[in-house]
Amino acid sequence: MDTLERTSGGTALVTTETGSKYLLDLDRGTVKRKPRSRILGLFGDREELPLLELGNCTVGEALEMVLGTPDGPSPRRASKVTSIATIG
Repeated sequence: MDTLERTSGGTALVTTETGSKYLLDLDRGTVKRKPRSRILGLFGDREELPLLELGNCTVGEALEMVLGTPDGPSPRRASKVTSIATIG
């Protein structure tokens, strides 16, 4: 799969150039990030957060999304997507 859209439904594992992995459950509208390194962490790592918007998720391009946080919507731009795998 080369592109993932919010309307695709299902669950997908997205890997980026840095080696971080994002588990996106499009049916439930959630995302969980597992960074490659424990040292370089972001807010909400390894926690399931609301996926408010999936802007861009295309192999070879930066991953862009908006996450729900206690402080409100939080735009997130990750490194380039290297793979998208559907799960289940």
